[in-house]
Amino acid sequence: PVTIMMALAAIGAVALEVTPNDWSAVLMRDVFDFGKAAGFGTLACAGAMLVGRLGGDHVLDRIGERRLFTWSMILVGFGGLITVTAPVGAVALVGLVVWGLGLSIVFPQLYARAARLPGVSAGAGLGSMLLGQRLGGMLTAVSVGALAEWQNLRVAFGVVVAVAFAILL
Repeated sequence: PVTIMMALAAIGAVALEVTPNDWSAVLMRDVFDFGKAAGFGTLACAGAMLVGRLGGDHVLDRIGERRLFTWSMILVGFGGLITVTAPVGAVALVGLVVWGLGLSIVFPQLYARAARLPGVSAGAGLGSMLLGQRLGGMLTAVSVGALAEWQNLRVAFGVVVAVAFAILL
């Protein structure tokens, strides 16, 4: 049961990471008409994730694991909401930065938790997390594309982020 919960958490986490990293350039091009500058969507999220990962351990030491995870989820949710509802591309970029900053510590925290799952070896915990991560990555790519084709990219982002957020929590 605990390994299944870890796999589900990884599915949610990877969906929150794959969506902006794989699809934000398409969002910026198709929804916000960024043209050749559409890659700034990916850069905004990935750059903020880099900054967050470089500073995450320092923040972890200061506020603790639980508060760090809580605040990161607030940032991810707020960033996703800004991105999905943005009236213009510049606002969507801000949303992607907030999203990436919040998301930056999620996988490092999942790796640490997976290695310490009660009643299972570190290898079994990490294995279940990695299985969920791989499965979630494939499901997310297909889901965003299918939802965007059926409705639009904003709806796809919103639905995938909401479902992933709920699974991860």
